[in-house]
Amino acid sequence: IELGEDWKDKYPDAVSLLRVVFPQVFSFEGKTHRAVASQYWDLKDGQYVFLKNSPFVRQYLNNFYDKMISQHYDSIFRCVEVQMQFVKDLDVRPFYFSVLTNKYETSKILGHENVFADIVKGFPAADFQWVEDSVYQKLVEKSDKIRLNPVGGVAKSFRIRSLKDNSTKSLNGIFGIYKLLVFFDSDCGHCKEAMPFYMEVVDQFKNNGLVPIFITVELTNEFLDDFVESRGYDASNFYYHHEVTQDDFRLKYDIPSTPQVYILDSSNKILAKNIPAKEIKDYLSYLVNQGGN
Repeated sequence: IELGEDWKDKYPDAVSLLRVVFPQVFSFEGKTHRAVASQYWDLKDGQYVFLKNSPFVRQYLNNFYDKMISQHYDSIFRCVEVQMQFVKDLDVRPFYFSVLTNKYETSKILGHENVFADIVKGFPAADFQWVEDSVYQKLVEKSDKIRLNPVGGVAKSFRIRSLKDNSTKSLNGIFGIYKLLVFFDSDCGHCKEAMPFYMEVVDQFKNNGLVPIFITVELTNEFLDDFVESRGYDASNFYYHHEVTQDDFRLKYDIPSTPQVYILDSSNKILAKNIPAKEIKDYLSYLVNQGGN
């Protein structure tokens, strides 16, 4: 402010530096994420060596990805692709990827795990030299599992048996406006704690077309029968599949721990996944109000 509106003309050498250190003082023109992303990166090859791998660059990236674009995973990844066309410096690229990979791997925002998976699978291994080969391989494996059933994709169908009457059904054959799909272990402490919250959700939204599908990951019904009977749950909401075949859900879904939650629409599109039990009610309220049901 003290330098006046024409400070950029007076001090042209300071513009690129300040765009990195204080990007919030600049305006970026453009009607699309691609246009804004192409303007935003100013850390050219060979410029400001002292900024490489610095907190300023981390702040710079967080400012852009948190505040200047929508949080939809497709928009975020498009911006990564655009910006990386300008980042050629072999010292900067790995730092860029370390920041964004960690950011989206640990994010709790719905769909951000897709960004993590697309970054890991969408760029060459050379961009991940900031980690050891064994760690990189784990990132690849995790991204592959996420991409099995990503948010926004269609959930893979599989066959299961009803606990109530032993009839066989498929995920595609269970109809509802919304489906609450939960993989659980009846002997799991976290599952036992979460189940009452799931039941509250089922009771509150059953008139809005919510259908519960609780599937045990156990290979026997040793604990499942007692679990359902002792708590007075409706057995028609519970399913199992004890035969490990090519149609087994265990081969189609990543279930590193239980419970694992998916919320699907009527066409089995994955609307959300891994939402904590206590937050499902708020999310379904949002869906129902948005849909006018």
